[in-house]
Amino acid sequence: MSICKINPLHGGVNALFERNGFAITRCVHCGLIMADCPFAHDQYEADSYYTMRWTDQASIYSHWAFRWRWIARKIERMKPNGSILDVGAGNGSFVKIAREEYCLRPTGIETSRAEVEFAKRVLDEDLRHQSLEQVKSKFDVVTGFNVIEHVSDPIALLHEMAGRTKQDGLIVLTTPSPRSIQARVLGLERWEMICPPHHLNIFTQMALAQSLATVGFEVVEYDTLSTYINFVRRIEGDRNILRELFFQAFRLLGIGADHFVIARRIAA
Repeated sequence: MSICKINPLHGGVNALFERNGFAITRCVHCGLIMADCPFAHDQYEADSYYTMRWTDQASIYSHWAFRWRWIARKIERMKPNGSILDVGAGNGSFVKIAREEYCLRPTGIETSRAEVEFAKRVLDEDLRHQSLEQVKSKFDVVTGFNVIEHVSDPIALLHEMAGRTKQDGLIVLTTPSPRSIQARVLGLERWEMICPPHHLNIFTQMALAQSLATVGFEVVEYDTLSTYINFVRRIEGDRNILRELFFQAFRLLGIGADHFVIARRIAA
């Protein structure tokens, strides 16, 4: 990868290292970390894929619900009773929680047939097995939770998301942050989020903002999230007291595992 994926005029890239047989580079301007690697869909159909690791609702909620409830509250405050298109809906747990516990109207789409079948079988949640290009409606909010790092052309994805967002609508994204505590402690070469062909792009905060600006959106809220915090969950179960403390501490320090971005269309 000799040019930046989000803007070829950024001025070139620096070679970092090799991971899983693929060259890893970083844009000298925006800091986007890229793998010179094609998209590999088959991994998302495997039963071992991480979103299908837990096979009952209680286990899924124990791992995911803390995250989805925090995000759903954010969206509900900005778009009460809003329609949501969740792109890459995975196991369907966000869609289910947003609909059943909050005043939101979510629709989930997913290109993995295995995940669509899993969502129905385990959570009784109906996701649409379709690509974003097949969606014709527009929504108050279009979400992509840990999706943009998986695609070969992130700007094309954002263009499609922008095209499904109403004039006053929002795009909401999460994606791994290279400023996270994990990346800082381990160093980029050992950080597990750089893992082609699974993750193809790792965004800095600047790269995210510039990507959204390219499709006509500006960031109106930025945060970082560490919501899984597995070692704490193993200690306290579902009480979430320590989990909340770690979550808020990492947020305040800006070193959460994922970027969290809410963006609105730039006013004409």
